[in-house]
Amino acid sequence: MFDVLKKAGKKLLGTEIASRTSDPNFYGVLQFLPNPDTILRKMGKSQEAFDAIVADAHVIGELRPMRANIIAHKWRILPGGDRLEDLRAFELAQKVYRQRPAPGMGWPDVFWTMQEAVLRGQRIHEVIWELVDGLQVPVQVLDRPNHRFIYDIENELRLLTRESPVTGVPVDPYKFLVSRHMPSYDNPYGVALLSSCFWPYTFKHNGFRYFTKFCEKYGIPWAVGKYPAGTGQAQIDALADGLARMVEDAIAAIPDSGKVELIESGGSSKQLPQERLIQVCNAEMSKCLNSQTLATEINGQGSFAAAQTHRGREQENGAADREIVEATNNQLLAWLTELNFAGAAQPRFEFYQESEARKDWVDVFSVTREFLDVPVKFAHERLQIPMPQKDEAVLQRNARKVPLKQSDFAQQPTKYLEQWIEIFRGGVSDGGGQLHQFTVEELDEVIANFDPNNPPPYVIGQPKDTVPSHVLAYGWVQALKRDGLSLWAKGTKIEPQFDNIIKEGRYDKQAARIMPTPSGWKLIHVSFLGVVPPVTQGLKGYMEIYPPEITGWYDFYL
Repeated sequence: MFDVLKKAGKKLLGTEIASRTSDPNFYGVLQFLPNPDTILRKMGKSQEAFDAIVADAHVIGELRPMRANIIAHKWRILPGGDRLEDLRAFELAQKVYRQRPAPGMGWPDVFWTMQEAVLRGQRIHEVIWELVDGLQVPVQVLDRPNHRFIYDIENELRLLTRESPVTGVPVDPYKFLVSRHMPSYDNPYGVALLSSCFWPYTFKHNGFRYFTKFCEKYGIPWAVGKYPAGTGQAQIDALADGLARMVEDAIAAIPDSGKVELIESGGSSKQLPQERLIQVCNAEMSKCLNSQTLATEINGQGSFAAAQTHRGREQENGAADREIVEATNNQLLAWLTELNFAGAAQPRFEFYQESEARKDWVDVFSVTREFLDVPVKFAHERLQIPMPQKDEAVLQRNARKVPLKQSDFAQQPTKYLEQWIEIFRGGVSDGGGQLHQFTVEELDEVIANFDPNNPPPYVIGQPKDTVPSHVLAYGWVQALKRDGLSLWAKGTKIEPQFDNIIKEGRYDKQAARIMPTPSGWKLIHVSFLGVVPPVTQGLKGYMEIYPPEITGWYDFYL
């Protein structure tokens, strides 16, 4: 077998042989693929039939929770990596998503039109690019109607124009975002849920027509006029005319010898066939749109199991719909990165819910604090609970279920600066007319060159000496660690009054002095600054660079 493959070579393995050009059932003259949706093809009304279905009261009631599924989730942009170009791509993406995507529309509106691919098979958005500060930026993301697009026999998208209204023209790269629901090779147009709603919708509205006639005929009392035997035809006709007017005006004039009775429709209390038909059609459309089965068929009888089933399927469908929207936005971010920062890791778009994230972090902290030192500031940020201010009333903590061990007391920091604090964030920093891009490797050098026997001090102010022998040390760095491009320090032997001053925020900026040495970068000291602002801004805080040939160190301000 291997010899056969070897002889065939790349021709056998690298050539497409089951394409449409070799399909005996495909009409080779066609240069484009018609939408295989049976409803649209037979009716010949394109998306107009779907618009009518959406206007149905029951359908729109099912669509509102689908849209709420998008609105209820927050969204965010995450960096694709921690390199310089990765962070630049991330910052540009954040700027793009802070702007309106289209006139009169916000991003949630665009997310919903993307999610409509589930209903219509696909949704397509045109991206308008502009050159802003030397970067290609999407300034508008506009939804376009599906009837403007077709696919060729290679499943490539084509745009129908006035000049080419049948076969269309090829679309330019980076121009159209395509959101699709369950596409396949045979059906690149995707599967439209509204197509499955067509027949239930049609039968339902026909049922409404006959149901209305039934109500008109049997839903109001009958007016019955009685007349004595031997009454002339003229008097009978006058009585009938009076009864007819009575139906409209509720007033009738009849002779003394006549009599009128109102007879209500009797019959069984069973459900009418027309009413049952409408309910069945509504249930079928609910199954299609929200995958309900048990919850739509109990007909008001009530069932906790039905509610749980419905909730579970609603969440599953919501997650699947959000993935379509996430994929479309990640395609936009991929284009943004490719056009401006070739080779960079693209940022990532995702939906999330704060309540879920908070619970997850509670579980993480409960486990990791047994073997890791978790910074208090980090925990507050992840749990989205602000740090308490001085003398601010706080909730009493719940008692621990497990008794504290002696080692627990030894591990608990007694001072603010004995916890982990961020002292530097890398990337591009500037000051003194210079630029320096600090990398993960250089931050690792700082950690590797840390000497616990000769630790950097905590000082107030920014001494100009390489070794600040004339400056008081208010504590010492006990350990260093890195988190991405952030450098963190943990203190020891902290002077209590100094610790309280820092905790109260009187010195709200800290600076890390880093010096190049033969073995790499080294931390010299960590200084705390008050009201005097640093010279220049960096990524997060500030940085001041003293030329190494003059002073030999770099100062970084947060």
